[in-house]
Amino acid sequence: KKEDNSIPFKDCLSACYSLADSLLLAPSNRSWNQFAVLLAKEESPCLTEFRDNLIDTVKLLKTKAGLPNKQLAEEYQRKGEFDLAGFLLACKKVFHDIKTAFYKRTLIYITDDDEPVQDATKKFTVFNEIKTFSGNQIDFQIIPTTSDFNYSKFYNELFSLLDNPLVEVICEDEEGLTEKLTSAVVMRHARRKMLFYPFKGDTSRTLNCYKLDFIRTSALINSRLTKDGKPVKLTGEDGDELVDATYYFRTKAPGRDSIKFDSYEKNCIMDNTLPLGLTLLYVSKRSTDIGYVLGKPFFLMSRDKDDVYFKKFWQNCVEKERVLVCALKQRQPGKIRYTELIPYTVNNSPMFLVKYIPFATEIILPKKTDYPEPETNETKREAVRELVKSLTFDFDVKMIPDPCYLKKKEYVKSKLLEEPREEPIGVAFANEALDKLLEEAVNMINKNFVLVEDRKRKTTASTSRAKKPK
Repeated sequence: KKEDNSIPFKDCLSACYSLADSLLLAPSNRSWNQFAVLLAKEESPCLTEFRDNLIDTVKLLKTKAGLPNKQLAEEYQRKGEFDLAGFLLACKKVFHDIKTAFYKRTLIYITDDDEPVQDATKKFTVFNEIKTFSGNQIDFQIIPTTSDFNYSKFYNELFSLLDNPLVEVICEDEEGLTEKLTSAVVMRHARRKMLFYPFKGDTSRTLNCYKLDFIRTSALINSRLTKDGKPVKLTGEDGDELVDATYYFRTKAPGRDSIKFDSYEKNCIMDNTLPLGLTLLYVSKRSTDIGYVLGKPFFLMSRDKDDVYFKKFWQNCVEKERVLVCALKQRQPGKIRYTELIPYTVNNSPMFLVKYIPFATEIILPKKTDYPEPETNETKREAVRELVKSLTFDFDVKMIPDPCYLKKKEYVKSKLLEEPREEPIGVAFANEALDKLLEEAVNMINKNFVLVEDRKRKTTASTSRAKKPK
């Protein structure tokens, strides 16, 4: 048990429920699970399987996660010795029950026992079983739930027999486990054909590629809102209406009106010569830093795994630390966007990350300002440090949820699970707690700095005469 009387087993069940709940509204065409839950017990280790219906899985995990600790111990606590080799064999059988062409197999083993096997014979059996994981393309990962977990007792030797290296990740609470499990599940991706023209002036020779867009957010159809919060339906436009449509080109010059075009003039102005896809312009160093994103990036992979040209382009970019600058065109006629192709390895496959390069008005430089001279008084510097430290926190998108989206999400879930609708928890700022947290830092600022108070606006003589009664 932990200090809050919770047990790691219950945290694991809650994390699995949170994962299943997030997948319930994920855009996907299948109703079966993307993960299975196996318990380290003597008989029938499968709690949920891949072939189980996702809605039934959510209901089951929600029920199990809500049980008290005593009842969970009575139902799932082992009475005898744990057979780790038999458990790994059962996990391998669960993977082989799936009859698909290819899928990524990941086994995440959550435990608080750093020495599950002590007998030399049983340890030899476990190591023989773990050796077969690489041949079966199973990625084995371990997540300890205790901070004093000692890998050297058993797991260092176990991971020395695997192709994938040991990555030490410790998740002591439900939130950490949920984040780890969510990142391990591959969400649905949209795969579209795209042509790559790497040879200058020759559009007859192309590389056949796929454009991969990974989708990690849930979507609700027709959930558009106006600025004042009123729901509206999203409908398509008729082709005849588009012919008679009017397009405007906005000008920022003062005193000039927007330029008006019809559909034919618009198509004539837009580019018609560049082919659809990616056209290589030149090779250069990377221009966008990590974390700077303009538009939604995507991955580019070869349709043919043995494409020699694609591999050579990718390998040269890796060795020389270069990127491919290309022109991207997705419609004909259509606008052209400049992109750079950055080499990456995704799921053991060479791919390019396609990021948009900012151009012209999209580049906004910071305004030049005269910074004040650095403060030499150490007491004042310490006061500012304390204020910055008090105002610093780890931001999460969950801190500012969309209440309208949450209501729609709860409504859809209630219909799918056939349960009463739950009201979403609102976000309120605890002003008293915030004042208490900042009190010491604010007092230091007031003590060491002379703050300018708000001055009352002076009343002019004409204004004061106007206010006098006649």
